Amino acid sequence: MDSKTSEDTDTKGSEEESENLLKDHYRSQHRDGRSRACPPINTDSCGRFFRLNSPATRRNNNMSQPMKGKDINVPLVREPNENEPVCKTKLAASSLDNPDGPQSEEAVQAQESKRRKRRIMKVAVYFMFGIIALGVFAIWLFHKDNVAAVKLDESFTFTVKMRTLELENNNEDTIMYGDLGMHLKATSYHYCWDEHRLDYDMHCLLWRKMATLHFSKDDNETLPCYTLEWKGLSDNFKAEDCYYLLGFKWYGLITDKHGIWPMSKLIIKNATFYPKYPVGQKRNRIPMWLSSKGVALFVDSNTPFLISVNTTEEQQFCMLSEFAFDDVGLGGSLLKYTICRGTDMKDAYHKSQQHIRENYGDDLGPKVGKVIPNPVRALLSEDDIPEMRDQLVASKTQCSYVEIFWDWENETGDLQFNSKKLQKLQTLLDDLAGTDCKVLMPVSTLFTYRSKHFMEGMDNDYFLRDEMDIVTKMIKWRGKEGAVLDVTNPDAIQWFQGLLEKLVEDYNIAGFKLLHIEIPRLVTYMDKNVTFLDYPRLFAEVVSAMNTSVVLDYVAGFTPESVFTSIHAELFEINGAKCFNTVIPLALQNGMGGYPNILLDGLAELELSKELFARWLQLAAFFPGIRIPMLSILSEEDVEDLLESALKLRQSILTYIETAAQNQKGDPIIRPVWWMEPNDPVAQNIDDQFMVGDVLMVAPVLCEGKKTRSVYLPKGKWRSSGNKPIEGGQTITINVKDITNVPHFFKIP
Repeated sequence: MDSKTSEDTDTKGSEEESENLLKDHYRSQHRDGRSRACPPINTDSCGRFFRLNSPATRRNNNMSQPMKGKDINVPLVREPNENEPVCKTKLAASSLDNPDGPQSEEAVQAQESKRRKRRIMKVAVYFMFGIIALGVFAIWLFHKDNVAAVKLDESFTFTVKMRTLELENNNEDTIMYGDLGMHLKATSYHYCWDEHRLDYDMHCLLWRKMATLHFSKDDNETLPCYTLEWKGLSDNFKAEDCYYLLGFKWYGLITDKHGIWPMSKLIIKNATFYPKYPVGQKRNRIPMWLSSKGVALFVDSNTPFLISVNTTEEQQFCMLSEFAFDDVGLGGSLLKYTICRGTDMKDAYHKSQQHIRENYGDDLGPKVGKVIPNPVRALLSEDDIPEMRDQLVASKTQCSYVEIFWDWENETGDLQFNSKKLQKLQTLLDDLAGTDCKVLMPVSTLFTYRSKHFMEGMDNDYFLRDEMDIVTKMIKWRGKEGAVLDVTNPDAIQWFQGLLEKLVEDYNIAGFKLLHIEIPRLVTYMDKNVTFLDYPRLFAEVVSAMNTSVVLDYVAGFTPESVFTSIHAELFEINGAKCFNTVIPLALQNGMGGYPNILLDGLAELELSKELFARWLQLAAFFPGIRIPMLSILSEEDVEDLLESALKLRQSILTYIETAAQNQKGDPIIRPVWWMEPNDPVAQNIDDQFMVGDVLMVAPVLCEGKKTRSVYLPKGKWRSSGNKPIEGGQTITINVKDITNVPHFFKIP
């Protein structure tokens, strides 16, 4: 073999060996995951094809010019021209010169870093795309319903998405804010369809298979009162609306065991506002509340509900419907209430009373206040008749009415005197005929099954029926059992009025006291839209139509009639002393709730010392009416003197009471101290003083053992009897050791 052949063979073998080594190197890189190293065949930055840094290429570059023309099986495409730009391949070439060196590891790591960055970038893109898609879906979900808000005017806004109601005053300050529909589930909603107009009602919202909420504003443009009514569409739904107290002062009855003027530091959860049959009512129940920011809220008279206060950290006042949507007598209405907005509490009161007059009966103007100048003397039993006669003969008793004992019938529902009791009463009735004392007769709508008129009422369907409207509903009351008159049945009303008119003619009856009967919740009336809460109002309307005086034993809801309502005094222990601390707040609540004619009562249920009896008489002397039962304590000589002193005091200030009753605005006779200055923060907290009209301020002693009495006088000038004028806007201390002394002041014009 010649040298040339040997050289070619060596060269060819070297090339094959170098190529095999290079291939092995790249295979090892693929096995190690370093697949991004440069391939053996590549292009430089100038686009020229070459085999990177193979031994043959290096050797060929060092060969002489003749040798380059030889076929050495190295696929060099072309050589670079001197005029071409230099290609930057040093890094790649140097990396392949020493594949196992540091430069090769750096290249591999650089490639892996790029790969990780691309992977992270891809994940980030996917994540951003998901976020954008989720946001687009949320926006669609938020705007998929076509109702954004319900606005009745510029002050009233209900935001549908959040179910929040905001009420603003004329200065655009928030005066009421609440969360509505607390038990609504996540379901679609839209406007209600009006079958009469064949169009959507823009003031009514429908949550599918759950409930409807209807908004309305009084037609009178000067009367900013808004009514909200929830109607249920499912047994699983109960209406609950919660309003934030917002640090304002609120006034109104919650339960019998808590202060009401103002409400403070209460924690109550789902308390039933109206007692349930057969539990008897012990206080007047007027579902109305006032806010110090000039808001009045009152619940419809025929809506039973539960109430909660401060059960959460948000300090809310919540109303929860008691019935389900298909309960008898509600017509699907679960919760209905009205919010009236005023410039202050006094203005809110006027607007609320105007709304009640327009919506609970014929609006005949503000109620006319009435005054019973002398006490109502009450006979507790037939045994009191001789003592009453003796006092009348001796002229020791001043009275406007003599109230007959409640069990004057043989059977409740006879509406005729028991013959034996009538014999004892007849002489007294004859004595009264020549005096200013008239007869006040207690009546009820109960007819026991033994009464004379029971079968007649049964045969003519004059009584309430059971919830299935199958049979007459029998109820228990004061140990008796019988049927109750259906006061929505026109024939039954006419029949009942005829029985009462005969009593008026036979015994010269001047007035009736309507005894309160607890009606079961689920009974059937002729008028299917009536509930048990309407009964006291309808009973009062039936008797008032006879042009006689009417006294209500207890109040539930509202009535447009000018009737007298009783306040039953109660005793509570405060710091070891017995006090009449609830009388004034309850009287204020009655007045602000639309019952100005208040009759102070309750002596018969209390055991009083002479001091407390004197304090009760002094307090009662300033009320529109006073009821004094025949008690054994009255026969004591010093007690008679106390009674005489109290009645003289009443006569001296009677003109102020009558003037307050005759106002044409329908204002209450007994008014809160803040009535003169509704925004006075001190007056807003006072619950043991009251105004009679706008002139007379009364600060009675309510607890036994008191020697002094603090009195707050609002701005202006005041005077007490025979004393010098006192500048208002301050608190003064009065000595009250004398139990005949009751602090009262007159405002100087």
